[in-house]
Amino acid sequence: MSLENIEAARPVGWTIDKNNGFVHIKDENGTFRIKLDPPDWRTDYPHMHIYDENENLLDINGNIVNRRSPEGHIPWNNGGN
Repeated sequence: MSLENIEAARPVGWTIDKNNGFVHIKDENGTFRIKLDPPDWRTDYPHMHIYDENENLLDINGNIVNRRSPEGHIPWNNGGN
């Protein structure tokens, strides 16, 4: 899924902030729901973090995982772009 697809699919009231390769999407309450991150020293590939309404980190299947868990660093390739 590309960033453009994510932007088009986001619920009404959710905001998107872009800065230096990072994209943060917050819900209508200002709670982080998705973070798109470039590679870093710990995760050497572009990845996303998905959060529930309580800001628990989720894996690709929607299960809560520890904030440091590799399963919470979901590979993302911007729709192949």
